[in-house]
Amino acid sequence: MDAKLMESVRKRTTNLGNGQPVVKASAWQQLAAWCVDFGIVAVVAAIAYVSVAGSDTGTTGKAVVAAIAAWLVTPWLYGFCFPRGRSLGGLAAGTRIVRSSSGGKPGFWRSGWVTFSRTVLFPIVALFLLLAAAGGSSPTMNGPKARHLTVDQRYPAVPAPIR
Repeated sequence: MDAKLMESVRKRTTNLGNGQPVVKASAWQQLAAWCVDFGIVAVVAAIAYVSVAGSDTGTTGKAVVAAIAAWLVTPWLYGFCFPRGRSLGGLAAGTRIVRSSSGGKPGFWRSGWVTFSRTVLFPIVALFLLLAAAGGSSPTMNGPKARHLTVDQRYPAVPAPIR
């Protein structure tokens, strides 16, 4: 294995709550997975907007409400389709969502929540942080306890160090 890649793997290695070592996904892998999943939700919301706006009884207000409703509901339904932690974004980026405590699959309800938080809440928090930084303040958020982790599927087991 390439020495640079091994160094990257070593830096991204962490232990789960049960002590099992895993390799966390790189920031680029996480961004790629998020972009694919976010894009799917955005396309569904755009389709809802266009279909309602183009109908005979559709108004701009109704179309906006339909898009917002689709934006809020689609991530849950999309997440329910992938209870093993491999969404289409995860498949494209080679990542999987696992429980931080055990490395197990998130399950049906948690998959919906994880997808909702990543495609709806994450952009809102990112916008909040951007606006706070633009306003000159520094938001101090300790954040909630991490219950899920994105791992790199290329390394189901942590590679042994090269000697």
